Amino acid sequence: MDTKQTQIVIDTSNTNQRLDRFLRKFFRSDSSITLGDIYAAIRKGGIKVNGKRAKEEYRIQESDVVVIRKLENKNPKASKDETLSMEDFKKRILYEDNNRLIVDKPYDMVMHTTNPKDIAIQDYLDIYCKKLITPTFTPSFGYRLDKDTTGVLVAAKTMPALQYINKIIRDREISKMYYAIVVGKFPDHMLIDKALEKSFNEKFKRGQTVVNERFGERAVSECWNEKNMTHPILGEISLIKVKIETGKMHQIRAHTASVGYPVLGDIVYGKPVVNRILFKQLDIKRQLLHAYEYKFFDMFGNKTLKIVAPIPKDFQEVMKCKK
Repeated sequence: MDTKQTQIVIDTSNTNQRLDRFLRKFFRSDSSITLGDIYAAIRKGGIKVNGKRAKEEYRIQESDVVVIRKLENKNPKASKDETLSMEDFKKRILYEDNNRLIVDKPYDMVMHTTNPKDIAIQDYLDIYCKKLITPTFTPSFGYRLDKDTTGVLVAAKTMPALQYINKIIRDREISKMYYAIVVGKFPDHMLIDKALEKSFNEKFKRGQTVVNERFGERAVSECWNEKNMTHPILGEISLIKVKIETGKMHQIRAHTASVGYPVLGDIVYGKPVVNRILFKQLDIKRQLLHAYEYKFFDMFGNKTLKIVAPIPKDFQEVMKCKK
């Protein structure tokens, strides 16, 4: 597909959706257009809202005018419906009802693909919930986890459920608990209250988050030491539990690194010497961060949902050492 110029006026049924999700639905009937193509067009200014550039996370409003000047696919690929096996995805389902699906995300998997050869967790959701997709709604995850972060991931199967998960995240009515293995002997308890700002890492050519008390946004992480360990080849490490009161990009990774205890395996914020040992000698090639528990009130079922994702095997492997 080669779109010279398309103009879309947003109506009430599509208000408050993320721009990227709306466009994904808009182009769903054209299998040649990927989410990567959409992201590329947004970054290059080929897609504008009300005459201005907009970010992918911008939430469109009624009467917004979305103009698509050019969107083309240079790497057409076969439908993923034909190549994906759903067995592993189904085994990772932690909870499901009529409104939501909660899964245990594996590591080494992005949320949305920008490469035609990659498979994203959203692709699995699209296939699993294929019958629920309509011209105005696609089941979607309510938040993101980094590519190499594992654990609880909540998807909405209906528009009211998506609006609700967005609301409770925005209003901080959801309790989020993570586990991480960090380098060093972590204190028994630490409250990290440091403002964070998005930046760009020239070395790794990717986004990162830095502490910036003047221009950053407040971020709070409360940490408890669960176990100190002396690993025979990694040295002093600690298993910590982290509750985040805010949800900034790379928050736990940036916060723990800023106080001298980087997440083990983190190539952006971590310690290269220790990471090389983890990658080469233990064959664990990711940051050891896990979304362990999410708890929130379910307005549809009038009950509190507490969802737990089991500790991954690579965590358990590293923790097989003397205290």
